[in-house]
Amino acid sequence: MISKPIAEIPREQIEPVPPELTEIFTTSPTPVATAYRRHGYTLRQIGEHLDCHYSSVSRRLQREEAAAR
Repeated sequence: MISKPIAEIPREQIEPVPPELTEIFTTSPTPVATAYRRHGYTLRQIGEHLDCHYSSVSRRLQREEAAAR
């Protein structure tokens, strides 16, 4: 399950440099959700990495999160 960031602590203090998307996509079972929720990548950034539109990334995010429940 993907842990939620602590709201009181800015993401930059917890993780000043997030891992590269390539690393996330090779190591995580839910790479889109991990990149978006845990590391703060935007749907557009993930879409550019995957060479697809951000709306496609949004649908994949929904599928990954539904499967994790």
